[in-house]
Amino acid sequence: MDSAVWGMIGTLAGAVVGSAASIFATWRASAVSYRMHDDKQKQERIERAKEFQRVTLLDLQESLHDLARMVSKAHEEQDLAFKSSGEWKSDVLSAEVKELKRMAFRKVTILVERVENAQLRSDVKDFKSYVSPQMSIQNQAEAQKLQHEMMEIFRPLIEKTGTVLRSYY
Repeated sequence: MDSAVWGMIGTLAGAVVGSAASIFATWRASAVSYRMHDDKQKQERIERAKEFQRVTLLDLQESLHDLARMVSKAHEEQDLAFKSSGEWKSDVLSAEVKELKRMAFRKVTILVERVENAQLRSDVKDFKSYVSPQMSIQNQAEAQKLQHEMMEIFRPLIEKTGTVLRSYY
């Protein structure tokens, strides 16, 4: 074969190899770009989840405070009624306190289900279960005991909520 044929074969082979290299480089760049985009989306999803937990935990702390305040307010109203009548009654709460207490329980119930941390969720549910029988207490001594123990449980719960919250920063 003469050199012109070999030159033509070389040119065609060079074009085929060059095209293959170009196609491979484009495919590789697309794969890297897709992976980078996917990683970015995963990171954004993680950040959105962390932000959701931060907002939820801040709202939960506020709601737990509201709940403890309403339970204390209900205890105060029951105690005042006891002092004036000499008889302990559980049905002496004002309509306003009943409603605020109901709303506080409702808000905590909703928020606790959004909390990712299973132990904190369990602790909040335990706290709710502990304070919910307040209306069925039969005497002042039981009410005083509940009030005191509620505060002993409440403080560590708020601290734990803060610890979990800080873990999302």
